[in-house]
Amino acid sequence: LYHVNMQVRKSLPGGQILGISGNIPELGMWKDFKFHLKKTDGDLWFTEKPILTKKRFFCYKYVILHQDGSLNTWENGVDRIADLEILEEKQCARGSASKTRCKRERVRVRTLTRENHCERECARGAVRAN
Repeated sequence: LYHVNMQVRKSLPGGQILGISGNIPELGMWKDFKFHLKKTDGDLWFTEKPILTKKRFFCYKYVILHQDGSLNTWENGVDRIADLEILEEKQCARGSASKTRCKRERVRVRTLTRENHCERECARGAVRAN
């Protein structure tokens, strides 16, 4: 089970909130906008509680929502990729004791896009087109 925390810097006008939608049930399967981020000072938005998922790979986008939770705007561009296995390997390389221990660590995803990985997944039809 992965514990995924996300954070992103985004300036929004009052009355709008930032959310995440994606291709896993925890992120609404591209239909529901149930995962909202919390804002701190300095326009930093973060997950208040981790996204718990068994999937090692998923696609997502940030969405701007109205105060009532309805959709205002989708993020432009290709879907973002969260490849949790790649992120685990990077954490392990930074000095964690073992690969087994790394698999249990919490993974924090920042806003990264892996274009070469996305191209491969798009060719397989795994990434949603806008």
